Amino acid sequence: MSQLAHRSNVALLDIGADEYDDQIRRYNPPLGLSYRFKNPGTVAVGQRPNPDRDPARVDVSGEIWKWRISGSSIAWDRIILISPLKEAMKAFICYYIENTSWVSAYHHYNKFKAMQDILKDPSVWPWTQEHVLRLLAAQRRQNEFGTFKNFYVWAEDMHIPGFERNIAHRIKDIPWHGGRADDAKRTRKHVLSLSEERLLRETLRQTAPYDHKPLPASYSPDAAISLVEVCSLLGYGDGYRTLYHADITRILSMLAVKAVEGKKGEKYIDRFYRMGDVIPAIHRLHIANKLDHLRNNIACHLAYALGPRAAQIAGMDEEGFKKVVDDGVTYYSIDVPRRKKRYEGKAAKRRKFPAEIGLGQKIEEYIQLKRKAENEGLYERRASGPVPLLYAGVGDKAYWQPGKPMAKPTRPVEEHAALYIAAFARRAGVNRSSVEFRANVAQRLADAGYSAELIAEVLDHDRLNHVKAYVQAALGLSEILEKALAKHDGYQEHVAKLRGATAVMPLKNITRNTDVISGIVNHKLVSGIGGCDRRATGGGPCDKEIVFSCYGGCNHFHPFDDVTVHQQVLEALEAEVVEIVEESGSNEPVKLAFTFQESILDVKAVIQLVEEFNDDQHE
Repeated sequence: MSQLAHRSNVALLDIGADEYDDQIRRYNPPLGLSYRFKNPGTVAVGQRPNPDRDPARVDVSGEIWKWRISGSSIAWDRIILISPLKEAMKAFICYYIENTSWVSAYHHYNKFKAMQDILKDPSVWPWTQEHVLRLLAAQRRQNEFGTFKNFYVWAEDMHIPGFERNIAHRIKDIPWHGGRADDAKRTRKHVLSLSEERLLRETLRQTAPYDHKPLPASYSPDAAISLVEVCSLLGYGDGYRTLYHADITRILSMLAVKAVEGKKGEKYIDRFYRMGDVIPAIHRLHIANKLDHLRNNIACHLAYALGPRAAQIAGMDEEGFKKVVDDGVTYYSIDVPRRKKRYEGKAAKRRKFPAEIGLGQKIEEYIQLKRKAENEGLYERRASGPVPLLYAGVGDKAYWQPGKPMAKPTRPVEEHAALYIAAFARRAGVNRSSVEFRANVAQRLADAGYSAELIAEVLDHDRLNHVKAYVQAALGLSEILEKALAKHDGYQEHVAKLRGATAVMPLKNITRNTDVISGIVNHKLVSGIGGCDRRATGGGPCDKEIVFSCYGGCNHFHPFDDVTVHQQVLEALEAEVVEIVEESGSNEPVKLAFTFQESILDVKAVIQLVEEFNDDQHE
């Protein structure tokens, strides 16, 4: 589609978009184009990452929609558009809350907010087909492109005034104008570099949050301990010399113990505390800090090794973790909960991983530490129901005040699980998110040649379209390999051999006695690739595979000087590679697809030979 291919022709500019605000406020929709969202007041949330603690409904009665108390909110006062369009967007977001999840709906809201400047002109409403195409072409990102297209198609399906059926059908199957190359480039950005892999693996081996002096095994409860010694026991090295005043205040507040009575005007660093108050508190803090560190470590390792969503990591249960020893081989497995609405009521997916990666041992250590935390009074024992694999952090008061109620073990929400992963990755010097770790797993599978079906199954996707970008990016990697081979001595020798043994036949030299070669490539008839002199030289019938063997260096093959037909063969071969990788149902690497690369190189060598021949003829 030319409107999408040439973005330089797009005249939609968001410069001066604020000039439309006054017109929007005065806008009165024409007869037949008025629309008002039938607000239900509250909406049930379709998919909740943590059903045991997430609210079941969202209040949508006002201009601010909020689900979790401390979570994100949808503020409609930040979107300034004409009333029919804004009301249609509210209905669309409400539909997504009810049929998918709050997170998906919130992401679409953010896209609306980002693209609103190019939607503000009230004089062009209702949009014509040409204007809709221009709006699609003006989208800066693929996710904004998808949101706008899905919104228009959905609104037309709901018979909202201003949205036309013929336009919806026209744009329904339009792909992102970035194209395959753009998708592949974007997808490969998520692949971790070798240095990132090394840094992350080294940090994942660290199960202790920090180094600290061991606590004394025996001590007099009434003995005094200085703040400098407290800082050293907490792992601050040289004590107060490395701390700011705010850090000292924080430590004193967390200790929740009174200093031994000192002189008036005494500085913080000169105060002393009872060891009977301080040592038990520090002991509990060490346990809590290690729990938090191990939790973040495990969450990041799960994302890096298995590629689940942050919501799936948050939803894992302790009972779903198993250790298996089979014929002397030890491996671990864990139930990964389904987080799509279509899987409601279905069992979790069991994923296996080897003992060698160390993830299973860390989970075992973490579970044992949780039991110790319960014995120390940091957590209550869970009386009934599934026990979350990962615990949300307990408050500071639970560390330091034994007389206070113990913290209840709660499951982290999706956003917090994503923060655990990103925080631990930053600790390793790797600035990656949970989404990027997930994409990294998918791309590594695609690079290894695994089928699109298997990648979709691993990522819990219901459509192959969601994983095609990874497959195409893997093919892009093989194209880089082809370029490297093209510079290789063996490839150049193959071209030189063709120059000496293969004579290009001009089309004008074809006679009625010429055996013209035609064949089938990727279910398509390719005719007139060249002539065969086997019969003319007294040879018998050819028993080799036509087309593939011809380009593979057959001495009887004389390619025609028409480069176009050889380009058709090349495109058909490359399309067959894509088809094999995308549609194979095998769970093993699709090695057959990569054997085609040799044939592709052969065809490219012939194309190079024909182009050299044509250049010589023109000189």
